[in-house]
Amino acid sequence: MTQSETSERRFSVFRVMFYLTGNPILTAATSRAYVMYSFAVVTCVSITSVTMALEPLMNLSDLEHCMQSARVVVPMLICIWIHVLRFKKRQLARLLALTESCSWSGLPTRDPSRGTLTMAGRIPLIQRLTWQSCVLIMASHTVHQIHRLITTKDRPLVFNAWFPFDTRESPVFELIYISQARQRFAACIIVGSGSLGKSFLEAIRN
Repeated sequence: MTQSETSERRFSVFRVMFYLTGNPILTAATSRAYVMYSFAVVTCVSITSVTMALEPLMNLSDLEHCMQSARVVVPMLICIWIHVLRFKKRQLARLLALTESCSWSGLPTRDPSRGTLTMAGRIPLIQRLTWQSCVLIMASHTVHQIHRLITTKDRPLVFNAWFPFDTRESPVFELIYISQARQRFAACIIVGSGSLGKSFLEAIRN
């Protein structure tokens, strides 16, 4: 098994998560379809982030609405950092490759005397919990958004955002809604991707 294949197997969950965000860190994406997908993701994130940041600034007279919009701006802007990694993919891949010399994959996952998880057992557990938390967060947000669409008549968007035109008309509403939903999906993934550093440190310690 090559070093790249070992890294892909050890960090398979994070590989898939970054791949879905348009930033393959361990998989070379050369297909034209994926390049177009990655461009669409970056476009959605950029437009959504800018329009969300403009929303509270354009409604300073309405303090309640301004605060309601501003409270989600900073967390959503954090999503941009993951796209900065597209310029650091080689460095990140080399960092993960450092774990190739670690032998934790063959170590026991539980302490034979106490029955507790060892460092080797924590790494797959971190990845499994990361994926489950992303799925849970995304599912809860999806249910909430469906409920809003059904119970609200003014066609609310996923996030409060400022546009210089009416967003309630079709197909403008559908296009913006899909773009914002993609941003929410990326945010859920980024919440879990923070545990990549934890997995890396656990691997190095072994």
